Amino acid sequence: MMEITRFIFNPFQVNSFILINNNECILIDCAAYTEDEFNKVLHYLKHKNVKPKAIMSTHGHIDHICGNNSFIREYDIPFYMNKDDIFLVEGAKHYASAFGIAIESPPLPDFELFDGMHYELGGELIQIIHVPGHSPGSMAFYCEKDAFVITGDALFAGSIGRTDLPQGNHEQLLNSIKKQLFILPQHTAVFPGHGPDTSIGAEIRENPFLKISY
Repeated sequence: MMEITRFIFNPFQVNSFILINNNECILIDCAAYTEDEFNKVLHYLKHKNVKPKAIMSTHGHIDHICGNNSFIREYDIPFYMNKDDIFLVEGAKHYASAFGIAIESPPLPDFELFDGMHYELGGELIQIIHVPGHSPGSMAFYCEKDAFVITGDALFAGSIGRTDLPQGNHEQLLNSIKKQLFILPQHTAVFPGHGPDTSIGAEIRENPFLKISY
């Protein structure tokens, strides 16, 4: 069974995840902003005796990519993200200053995440799902075997991602959730980019932004 560890980082309280399976691991949404936050992850990985294979970002907003530089320098690993969010990475320093924080220019992705792609981690497959709307390149990470999906800022417990940021689209986001996430089994655990966990079934039944009869 895949091991999932969550860290909550930076002023935006981003959920960062480490997935470990058979002594292999990946980092999803490297949001460590301070040296102390970065060192917490280093200590954890040394304790688990694993080295990351890759960094993957659910999307390109600064709060989810602000730790990429530090981890890439430390581990010399590739960075995966959907190409439609590259404009956010390129403008990251500008967007950061608008929120009153300072970051160094983050790296551009080495490889593209795309809808329907599968990534193998320790012999187990993670399916990549395109869920645009919060940003044009927003992606989710679904593991059928262990019944969980990491949704980034597309779907939250009782809420959805904001769509007033550059190239956000409210109707597109609702459509992504209905057609890409709500088709997953209802027992699937949802690990969002902020806030508490939920499940697909709970959000189908209770999410006030998604008035659908199932």
